[in-house]
Amino acid sequence: MDYNLIDQDTAVMLLRQMGAKVHTNHGLICKVEFSKEDIDVEYIYTVSRKNEFMLQRIKPYPLGAGMFTTINDLVEYIKYDIDRLSNASNSKMFGMFVSENKKLNRIVYYLESLFLHYNVPRDDMRELDEMIEELEKKIVGLTHNCPEIKIK
Repeated sequence: MDYNLIDQDTAVMLLRQMGAKVHTNHGLICKVEFSKEDIDVEYIYTVSRKNEFMLQRIKPYPLGAGMFTTINDLVEYIKYDIDRLSNASNSKMFGMFVSENKKLNRIVYYLESLFLHYNVPRDDMRELDEMIEELEKKIVGLTHNCPEIKIK
């Protein structure tokens, strides 16, 4: 018996019950789509030979969500993420946050390309490191100084 396919079928069923459109490819790759209020959210997850689920959010902006060992953990994460994004989409700042996340994803791509294709001088790398550290400090600082959103 192929437990990967059984677990995959259970995950697909649970996600469809939540209102998702689910597309599978040979039972090992799955695309999950939600249309909620003013936001479309998409995920892709794969099932490994160890029966673990690797989840990535595709829309509204790409984000690696991690590995999950059970279907329930996968579905609960998606439910939590959908609830948070649905709430966040009500913010006047939502479009800007999505735009900034997309910029950061492009920066990661450019940094990877820089590393793989160019011999970058040490001083330039140190300067990039300082700039990235400053951005990280600013973002972490905002998490300490801004009021947290509570979802009921």
